[in-house]
Amino acid sequence: MTTPNQQIIKPIGIKLAFVVLLLLLSGSLAFYELRMLFVDPAWVTFNIINTGTFAIAEHRYAAVFTQIFPLLGSKLGLSLNTILILYSASFYLLFCSIAWICWQKYGQGQWVVLLAMYFTLGVSDCFFWPNNEVHQGICWMALYMAFTKFHVERNSMNGGRHVIAIVIGFLALFSHLLVALPFAYFFLYQFGGHYKRQNNSSAVSVQMVALSAIMLSRLFLSTQGWYDSQKLVGVSNLSIEKIMGVFKSGGFQSITTLFTNNYISLSILSLVGIIYLLYKRAFYFAASTLFFGLLTLSLILITYPDAFDRSLRFYMESEWMPLTLILAAPFVYQILPKLNTRWTFILLVLVFASRLPYFVDAHHFFKERFDNLELLVQREGPPNQLLPMTYAASTQFFIMPWGLPIETMMLSKMKGQKPQRTVKIVEPGFLDTIDTKRFYYTGFKADEKSGLNAQYFELSDGGYEEVEMEDLE
Repeated sequence: MTTPNQQIIKPIGIKLAFVVLLLLLSGSLAFYELRMLFVDPAWVTFNIINTGTFAIAEHRYAAVFTQIFPLLGSKLGLSLNTILILYSASFYLLFCSIAWICWQKYGQGQWVVLLAMYFTLGVSDCFFWPNNEVHQGICWMALYMAFTKFHVERNSMNGGRHVIAIVIGFLALFSHLLVALPFAYFFLYQFGGHYKRQNNSSAVSVQMVALSAIMLSRLFLSTQGWYDSQKLVGVSNLSIEKIMGVFKSGGFQSITTLFTNNYISLSILSLVGIIYLLYKRAFYFAASTLFFGLLTLSLILITYPDAFDRSLRFYMESEWMPLTLILAAPFVYQILPKLNTRWTFILLVLVFASRLPYFVDAHHFFKERFDNLELLVQREGPPNQLLPMTYAASTQFFIMPWGLPIETMMLSKMKGQKPQRTVKIVEPGFLDTIDTKRFYYTGFKADEKSGLNAQYFELSDGGYEEVEMEDLE
């Protein structure tokens, strides 16, 4: 049985996968308004423009590689439209660049295919919510694997290259806690099992020690943060009983439905891959795939045990997208290289094309949301508005409504309105008490107007007025 290190995918398969990544880049340009005027991307852009610096949260330092675009754009005085276009494209510019380096510099074309599958097979709605740093972490992980494999196999991991590998590993693991499990899986997949000692095993040991230290540091810092610490509550006191219990949860029911319908191509590829590994008696790879796959799924379900509807699918997809890589790895490493050029092309075209209807459906879903956002901005009424509506009702119109005050302000600016309109959804009976000459509502609190970048934003000093939800689709 050959190891993953000896597999070569036909060039047509790698090129096709890279074309898929380029198509996603094109989509990020074409649909930038739908992607950028939705919760986090809008919040990040808004904060960068007003503070004049990066908006790094939870020690996710790799975000600077995409946030540099809106930061430089605002420093140069570019229009808000241009800034959002650049920010939307920056994610796939980074992803495509890393995929290209893995392929052309280090000869690891399988990472182009894996990344194309990561961004398509278990995702549709999440395309329109781009700035979850887990995606950046996964791409830095791909670069780490390509870099270390290239140099370890050539016995060329000198001191400088160890430092470079550690920096890349740091960027990957500090981007998001979810990167840790696929990172460990692919590290063991590359260097465990049939890996031969003469291939510079000391270099592998050095990297294992360094990566372990990075991961422990990341875990400690996450326990101290305001966001990650909440997510870690569910996985504290982990036990076999707790892990087994998640398969009776509402979250498992929701995921099962999606993986047997929306993500059926991923389910088929993963099943075929595991069967093939067992048939070839590659028990180490089969066991590690099943172990890390089930562990990743279990931790997701422990953290998010409840059933979820369409309004949360974009978020949940980002959580299980790392699982896509683990599930797809046996197929990419062990089956795809054995296919001839013709069948490689046909099979990958079918796999990627099967995802198109789901991306189209996601576009309709987020376009409807954007249409409602435009309606709030363009209809008659006062500039500062409160829209009484329950949270459950608001998700039907805006999917996730907490970013609405900033989203409407930014869209209003893009429409040329001055002063800009800002709309905040409030629970019925909400009592407005802020001094609107000094303050304005953001997603979760009231901020001072003095903190606004006057080159981009100007709000009315008039009070907030309640408006109705009429005309919303």
